Order: sequence, then C-alpha cells, then structure tokens
Amino acid sequence: MEHLKISAQQYAFDHDGRNYFTDLVEVHEALGLSAKVGRAVAIAYLTPKKENEVIVISRTANADFFLLFFYVVQAFFDQKLYAISSGTMYPTMDHFENPPPEDTPAMVRIISRGGATSPRADISSLELFGASNVYADPWKVIGEVRKSIAKRETRT
Repeated sequence: MEHLKISAQQYAFDHDGRNYFTDLVEVHEALGLSAKVGRAVAIAYLTPKKENEVIVISRTANADFFLLFFYVVQAFFDQKLYAISSGTMYPTMDHFENPPPEDTPAMVRIISRGGATSPRADISSLELFGASNVYADPWKVIGEVRKSIAKRETRT
C-alpha cells in the first residue's frame, strides 16, 4: 500500500495541497458508494483490485475505524464469502496533531477471494500478470455493508 502514500504525496503536489484521500471519499460519497460509522467511512471502491473491494478510511485508527472494519467483514460473511484478504495502513505518528495534506489516514482494504465452493480459482494468471477480472457491482457491495451496519449497530 506504499504506492497509495506516494500517490497521495504527488496528488497533493499537483493539486494545490488537496488531500487525495479526502477527495477519494468525496467522489465515492457523491456516487452513493459509501457508508459511515462515526468518524470512519467505508467505500465500495470504483477501481477494485479484486471482487467486492471495500476500503475503510478514518483520520485515525479509532474505535469507529475498527468497528466499521468489523461490519465490513461481517457483510462478507453474511454473503457467505469467507475467504477474504485485507491490508492495513496507519497514519504516521510524527504529524499526529497537525497532519500535512499528503499524510495518509488509517485505512484497510478488504477484498473477497470468492466463495469457498466457487469453481473459479482463487487467483488467476491474468491477475498475476496484468489485468484483473472484476464483475461485482460496487453499489451492491456498499448495500451489503450498509445492511451489516444496520443489523449490528443496534447491538452496540
């Protein structure tokens, strides 16, 4: 996920100090591809690396961030998608009080590796050598995340 940090720095340089992650969330919110819990937001990523990719973003790794991460994982499980992978990135500590525009938020990317009984392979040669095959509708993905939040938020 280091490429995201580098890209965010370049984006801030190219766009008068704007924060890449703020703009990324705003675009997904405008398209109805986001769900919030407190100060954390989940987006059904428009350009996923793999099926059903959801990104959870928060300024810091706070309770809302981890709760929304849990809700997203449960949304996958509710769809019987038990094989998932995730990668997490945290903000730097040296700018904790006053982060620069290119600073990275707390972020976790979660993807489905497909259903356990799916005849489709976990990873294909196309994904290893260049092109990904993604056919999941991001509006359906975020709908499942919203259902997971609604189902579980009343319990907390």
